[in-house]
Amino acid sequence: LSPFFSIMEMIMKLIIILLFCTYGIESVYSRGTVIIESISKESLQAVYKDPQSGEGVKISSTLDSLYIESLQGQTLVSAEKIQDRLGIAVILGNAFLRVTGKDIAVPLGIANRAKRVADIQGLMFIHELLIDVPQHESGEKLRNAVKSLLELHESNLIKEASFALGKKGITGTQYPCVLVFFKFALAIEEVKHSEWNKNMMTKKQWPTYSNSSDDCLEECPPCPDDACLGMCGFGCLCWKFICGDCCYHLGCYGHDMCCRQNFFDTQCLFPYGFVCDEDYYCDI
Repeated sequence: LSPFFSIMEMIMKLIIILLFCTYGIESVYSRGTVIIESISKESLQAVYKDPQSGEGVKISSTLDSLYIESLQGQTLVSAEKIQDRLGIAVILGNAFLRVTGKDIAVPLGIANRAKRVADIQGLMFIHELLIDVPQHESGEKLRNAVKSLLELHESNLIKEASFALGKKGITGTQYPCVLVFFKFALAIEEVKHSEWNKNMMTKKQWPTYSNSSDDCLEECPPCPDDACLGMCGFGCLCWKFICGDCCYHLGCYGHDMCCRQNFFDTQCLFPYGFVCDEDYYCDI
């Protein structure tokens, strides 16, 4: 009986994947109300509210920034690309500078100062700001910041808001401004439901993905034996509203590889400039 049940289990998994690809996962998880205050290809302003708890989140997303605030006024996430090779991310008051391909945990005051002067004095001055800042614990601090966010009810609302937008027909192909938000929602959802979260998902615990054949990439979903690498979703669970379907996308492949190299990296969490069908690189 064992082989029979194994085959049936495999069939059921395939059926579930096909259902999600056909109807979209947004039809399963969106229970609240999302109000789109404004939307264009460049920017989104929206509010999502949970009808049961009355709690909610305010979302502002552009091609190069993301701001999420609770309805009570608490800043949950503030992240933006300041210029090439320089970004700032703040998660629950924990600030991180992305400087020439590296995340550095900094006091909030230094992050704010860097933001004010970067356009005037450039990266050289930023490096001077960081001379006395210890950098060896930055990765752990970023993991802890994400972990703290996951402990809040609002982390569930971030996921639900992305599904609600998808249910309204908002996709990243139509409105590229939502992609940074969708990708961040996907990232924290992946952390939350991963068994690796118990150990804060250190780099060495991530699986190593092999190179996929062209034939495999042409399938929808692509490469099920390779965790559907190149499809935007949680493993083989497709988030159809990100790129509009459950097939391979060059940008999703690049982002997947970036996150497999180091999940707790701001270029993984906040993929500024991400486009579904263009290369994405995280070493900038």
